[in-house]
Amino acid sequence: LPRLLHVHGRMADLETTSKPPSPIKSNRIIRFERWDLACVEGLMGKVKRDAITGEICLQSTHNFPDFQVLDLLRRPMGLKGTVDGLMKDKYLFKVYPLMYRTWIYHHAMKQIHDVTGAARDENGILKHVFSQRCIDAPMNAGRFSPLMYYVPLAIGTCLTGSLALVAITIMALIVLRFISQICNTPTHYRIIRLLTLPVRLAYVGVVLALFDSSNSLAVVGYALNLLLVFADFVLGDVVMANSYKLHCTYNIVKTLPGPVRIAVCNREGAFQWEDLFGSRGIVDESVSGLGVWERKHHLIAELGDLIVELRPLSQEDFNALADQYFTTSDAIPCLAADALVLDDMASTAPTTKESFAKDMFLEDF
Repeated sequence: LPRLLHVHGRMADLETTSKPPSPIKSNRIIRFERWDLACVEGLMGKVKRDAITGEICLQSTHNFPDFQVLDLLRRPMGLKGTVDGLMKDKYLFKVYPLMYRTWIYHHAMKQIHDVTGAARDENGILKHVFSQRCIDAPMNAGRFSPLMYYVPLAIGTCLTGSLALVAITIMALIVLRFISQICNTPTHYRIIRLLTLPVRLAYVGVVLALFDSSNSLAVVGYALNLLLVFADFVLGDVVMANSYKLHCTYNIVKTLPGPVRIAVCNREGAFQWEDLFGSRGIVDESVSGLGVWERKHHLIAELGDLIVELRPLSQEDFNALADQYFTTSDAIPCLAADALVLDDMASTAPTTKESFAKDMFLEDF
């Protein structure tokens, strides 16, 4: 998959907790190759949620551009400079896909298309998607089906030598699979564990009732069953309950001009996001239009039917890009959003080649 989509189905892979920054490689040169928005192929209908793992799966993404950076500023093709100079650029952003919210977005668009078949009010749909309570933080949050542990549990059941327990285990798997499948929608996916709790409690009661300590192999089988049931409860139910505080919604404060739909949003909920996962960076006033960028503010865009958060590139990001360019000598792909124009903003970066710093310059056409 493209680097943008290297999520492996888990939001936890999109970012890590904050680390001490490494030394700035200020003398390293980075060259960006700007790509036009026309190369972005829509992903509508290609984002699915796996009913068992809870992971968001991307289908047929081979034509989606392999870009790593989004440039909001309209400027000549080809931007390059040193790490120290590019660190001062206010308009280069790293893209963080919001996979669960993208799945909700695709589901909402499909619902409207199926019901009306008419033109869709995409701006209204985005507001609806932003208003849905969802965990956008990079974590699993226990959103997987109990089948993740109950299928391996069936192997342990065979060690017990109890045909009754094997039959009950198979019936429990069928019920869990059915509930997981019918609740695999944006409306009901959060209550899968609640709906399956009676089935799982009843299964624990059956295991305890049939427990046979006369055979050592059977004891191992029963112990393995109970261990996996306990692991599912802790890593699923307990983690999900503890992660409930990270649900959030967004209110649109303002939208940016240009061909890409970009919105400055207020986050409601998930008050411990930054405490648990580190700072998301500060968007400059010339981009956001806000005098003060608070931790509740987000810059969210829709790229090729993918809902993403835009964050300023950190020191670690620039160091990684410098290493990549130094190793491969290939220009770093950069998608050009062309949302902002320097001529329209009096207090932003320089407007001519001569006014750029020595370590940051624009290439000729």
